[in-house]
Amino acid sequence: MTAIEASERLVESDRERWTTDPAGQAVYYPFGPAASGYIVADDARERALKEADRYFKAQVSRMGWLISGVLIFALTIANSSIDLGTNHPILTFFGLGMYAGLLQLAAWRWRQPVLGPLLQGLPRVPPVASSRRALTFVVCAFPVLLAVIYLALRLYDLQLDAEDAKTGTLGFYPSISLYLLGGGAFILLPVFAWTKTSEVGIKTREIVCLLLLALVPLGCIGGAVWNFCDPQPSIILSREGLDCDGKRVLWADIRNLDLREKSAWVKFAPHGAASAAPSTAVCRLRGLNVPFTQVFEAMRSHWRTAHPTPAIVPKS
Repeated sequence: MTAIEASERLVESDRERWTTDPAGQAVYYPFGPAASGYIVADDARERALKEADRYFKAQVSRMGWLISGVLIFALTIANSSIDLGTNHPILTFFGLGMYAGLLQLAAWRWRQPVLGPLLQGLPRVPPVASSRRALTFVVCAFPVLLAVIYLALRLYDLQLDAEDAKTGTLGFYPSISLYLLGGGAFILLPVFAWTKTSEVGIKTREIVCLLLLALVPLGCIGGAVWNFCDPQPSIILSREGLDCDGKRVLWADIRNLDLREKSAWVKFAPHGAASAAPSTAVCRLRGLNVPFTQVFEAMRSHWRTAHPTPAIVPKS
């Protein structure tokens, strides 16, 4: 990297927190332009603040990637073990918001012992109006999105109950929780990022990035709307048998029903081959509108009703 490129990168980094007022004085926003800033008229103090700010920004960025990686790993484990995003979407969404706020608070508390003395005695200026509005919009929109997610899930459950009442069966449908979480978590980012970048001039590559970023929540919302408007059950339990992903097995043919790794293992006797070795079918229970244990208990209840004294088949 040349000296000119390095200098341009530093200027690009500084523009997020530094600007100038109409009098040509440097203004520093330690929390960004959405919070109050400080007029820095002393060149020596300005250099010291920029050096400290660049250092902490690099360190916070590295720590942020590390902490985010740990969080993603923890969420992956939690989702694989208890289907966190499907079974507890409201708690998950609230936790993500709290994580973002605590991360910002921790970053400032880390920088405050160094930046605090440098900012002492400097005249303060109000925040940039557009950035303040963007931050207020994000903060106020968070509880609204939380309520919208809860309402959408509630209406979805009522709609599914109505569908089952019409067909006289018990159906389990694809969950829209992850779609709503993805849409809620990402829908605010393009708006907030557009407001911030428009203040200091926006480049073509930034417009492309924002458009690509906007595709994520739009895709998630589209998936939720598709399933909400036209719910198609993945598993159907009736008096006669079990339908799973288009495959139908009669309860009378099922020899054994077991649960392994969040999948129902159905051992059944093929039609016309009662003496032959039973076949085994796997019915996936994940990603549904209710916990997988509830799905399996409903399947086992229907099976036991059809088999008051089911034959015990030794495991091969």
